Amino acid sequence: MTNVRLSITFPAYVHGVISDYASVTGQTKSAVVNEVMAAACTSLQVITDLITQMQSASEEKRLALKNELSTLADDAVKAVGGVQRSLSLVAGSAGDSTPT
Repeated sequence: MTNVRLSITFPAYVHGVISDYASVTGQTKSAVVNEVMAAACTSLQVITDLITQMQSASEEKRLALKNELSTLADDAVKAVGGVQRSLSLVAGSAGDSTPT
C-alpha cells in the first residue's frame, strides 16, 4: 500500500493530547494520527454514504434519521461518561495504599 503525505494543522489542545498519547505509548505522533484515522475510516465512510443518501431523501426520512441519530448521540455521551467515571475510579485506586 502506498502512503500519501498530508500536512495537518491542529489546535494546540489536540496536538497536546496526541503528544501525550505518543509519549506514553512510545509511538511517533504520526503513528498516533495514522492509528486514530485508520480506526475512524469505517465510521467516516458510513457517514459519507449517509450524507450522500440523505441529500436525495424525503423530508420525512431526514426527520426520522435526525431523531434516531440524536438518540444514538445521547447514548454515546452517556457511555463516554461511564468510561470516564471508571477511569477515575481506577486512577483513585492506583493512588490508594490501603490494603483491600
